[in-house]
Amino acid sequence: MKRVVIADAQYLTRVGLTHLVSELSDFEVVATTMDWNKTVKACREKQADVLLLDHLQLHQFSWSSLQELLQQQPIHTVVISQEDSPAVVHTALGSGIQSFLTKGCSAAEIRNAIHAIMAGEKFFCNKVLDVIFSKHYTPELDNCAPTSLSDREMEIVTLLVDGKNSKAIAEELCLSLHTVYTHRKNIMRKLKVRSVQELVSHALQSGLVAK
Repeated sequence: MKRVVIADAQYLTRVGLTHLVSELSDFEVVATTMDWNKTVKACREKQADVLLLDHLQLHQFSWSSLQELLQQQPIHTVVISQEDSPAVVHTALGSGIQSFLTKGCSAAEIRNAIHAIMAGEKFFCNKVLDVIFSKHYTPELDNCAPTSLSDREMEIVTLLVDGKNSKAIAEELCLSLHTVYTHRKNIMRKLKVRSVQELVSHALQSGLVAK
């Protein structure tokens, strides 16, 4: 029996996906979660084979943390989300997921995606495929992949998005204020933004940090 973890803060989505999985032979939902840290814990403790998630709905989620999980524990992962911007789709692909669907997809498409990834294939709905193969998107010109930031830098970005100032961040991470300022400067340089406000906006709009 293949073990499935469903990660989505929306109750109706969790219930709907749980019902859908229950109709598949050889699959069972072993955990449903609303928080990224609990998702990671569930995937490890339950030895999950499949992860269905909406990154926008998970507190503390980041693409780099998903990439780290998949490197440590190969889990067949399907993103099912309303967010399908070019930047987010390409960032998600870079993290190692095998399937990306929108929440407008049918139950049949979700079932097909699960079967496809278990067979070692990739599966994307038509809307996402249009994004992937769009000639108007140039990753080099809009590269917001979170893997370009270190784990420490990602922590700082997440705390900035949460509204914390540099002093509060320094205290929470047990760093000097000077070190936080240095990290912040490096982050802004990498993301090509000129202010903390632009940094926060970029992080939210690109999917670097979940809203």
